[in-house]
Amino acid sequence: MENNVAGRIFLLSPAYAGGERARMILSEQAEFDLARKLRDPKGVPIAEVFTFLSGLYFRGKIAYANAFARPLRGMPGVFIITPTRGLVDARMRIRLEDLREFAVVDRDPAKPARSERGGESVSTARRPSLPRPWAPRDGLNWPSGRRRSRGCGSC
Repeated sequence: MENNVAGRIFLLSPAYAGGERARMILSEQAEFDLARKLRDPKGVPIAEVFTFLSGLYFRGKIAYANAFARPLRGMPGVFIITPTRGLVDARMRIRLEDLREFAVVDRDPAKPARSERGGESVSTARRPSLPRPWAPRDGLNWPSGRRRSRGCGSC
C-alpha cells in the first residue's frame, strides 16, 4: 500500500488597509492594545492585524484556514496575500510601517499596482523567499508526462 501524503494550505485574500479601521490603528494617538503592539519593535502577527481591519469576515477565514490546513512538514499552512509582498506566512509579525506600506497601494484595477515607496511596481517590490510552485508550461503537460484530458471543459 502506497502512502500518499497530500498537504493542504490556504491562501487568504488581504483585509483592506485603507479603510476606517486602518485609519484608527495607523493613528499616532491610538492607545488601544493592538495599536501599541504595532508600534513595538516585536510587532504583531499579520493575521491579528487583518482580523482587526476587517472584523468578522477575516476572523472566520483565518479560523477556518488554521483548523483545516495540513501543510507539509516545515511549511506554513496559511498564507496571506499582501498588496506589496506577495504571499506571507499568516504568523509573520508586522509593524506600523508595514501596515502603512500595505495601505498606500492603489486598488484601481485599471492602473498597475504601485506603492508610494519610490513608486516601485508591486511585481518588483520586496518578495518573500518562497520556492516557486510547479506550473505547466502550456497548461496541458503534467509532471508525469501525461496529457490532461479536456474533460468537461470546466476543469
